[in-house]
Parts: sequence; C-alpha cells; structure tokens
Amino acid sequence: MRTTPLSHSTLLEALRKDKSTIYEQKDIWETHEVELEQARVFTRHMHSQTVSPALGAALRGNFEGVNRLLDIGGGSGAFCFALAQRYPQIRCTILELPTVCQIAEEEYIAQAGLQDQVDTYALDFFKDPFPNGYDAILFSNIFHDWGWQKCLYLARRSFEALPSGGHIYLHEILLSDTKDSPVVATSFSMCMIWVTEGKQFTAGELEQILTECGFEDISVTPTYGYYSLITARKP
Repeated sequence: MRTTPLSHSTLLEALRKDKSTIYEQKDIWETHEVELEQARVFTRHMHSQTVSPALGAALRGNFEGVNRLLDIGGGSGAFCFALAQRYPQIRCTILELPTVCQIAEEEYIAQAGLQDQVDTYALDFFKDPFPNGYDAILFSNIFHDWGWQKCLYLARRSFEALPSGGHIYLHEILLSDTKDSPVVATSFSMCMIWVTEGKQFTAGELEQILTECGFEDISVTPTYGYYSLITARKP
C-alpha cells in the first residue's frame, strides 16, 4: 500500500477487474502463502488493526456458552486472545494458511502465553473442508475481502460444520443502509475494493446471507468504534 498509492485510476482498475491492484497483478492471498516475509508484514498490520476492536467485541458481544471457537482467517490470533482472556472456558483455533499458522505460533501465541487456550489449524478455507467439533465460528474482517457469492459459500460451509445450536459471528465495519455513510465505512470499502476483491457490507446484506443459509436469531451489536458483531444461531 505504501509503494502503490491509491489513485482514481487504480481504484477504477480494481473495480473493472474485481481484483487487487497493489500486488502487481499477483493474488494477495497466494502471495502471503508463498512469501513468508510478506505474510509476516501483513499479519503484523492486521494484528495492530484487530487488537482494540477484538477487545471491544469480547467485552460487548455475547460469547456465553461457547466452548470451542474456530476463528477463520484469524491471522495472529488477536481476536482469540481477547476472547480467551475474558472467557477462561473458551478454547480457540486459528484457521489460516500454513505460513500464517507458523507466524501465529512462533510470534504471537507464545508471546501471549495462551498456548493452553489457543492453537492453529492450517488449510485453505475455499478448498479444504472445515474441521468439526466447534460450537462457534468467527469471521473477523473476512467477509469484506470477498464478493457476495464467496461470502455465501463461507456461510453455508459454516452452517454445515456447526452443530445444532452453534453460533456464527461476523465482525465488520458496517455501511449504512443507503451505503453512503459513515465516512469511515465508505472509505474502508474503497480500500477493500482496491486491496482485495470485496467491499464493506450493510447489516441487512449480512443478515440476508445468513438467513439464506438457514441461520436464525440474528442480532447486531455495536462493539468498538465503527465495528459491529453480527451473531446468528443454527437451529
């Protein structure tokens, strides 16, 4: 992002191609899978972005009764750390690409001293089956990386993997229903279009995705700054 500044032309190119323009036409996630240092820099960036919102979500969200949580695309584990510190009964697993799992284990979990509560599981969540045995699945800053159909796919896979009564959690900066505010969300949405193949969603759009997959009892809880936690239950 430092070496490829956002401009009108690069944003238009990203919109036309539905693809990131900051990795010199390479796929952002494939780059992180094969280039350890690039993955380390990106994980460090996401860790700093996630720490405070995760603390807010752990404080204001409802995770009572959750025993095993799968944090899909959980990066460094910042969200897992916040949950583990507030809910001693929770055991969290960071599901990530192998390279990021290595970084999380070597540089973050050990430093947090939470090896007994947080571990990793390496796979590609678009290619490999989700592991079973979890009563909650979390996507924090993940749905905004992808378009509608891929988010629908992730929600369906989550529904299939969860037991009856299990919960899905989405943690995102939400657009207003008119999609033209707040300015933080609209600006972040432009950033996602530029960097990934996604955008920010409205609460209604995320509710529609979850409802289509069979989830019920959907709620939206403001957590920190412009972040909100969308929670739903598998009947």
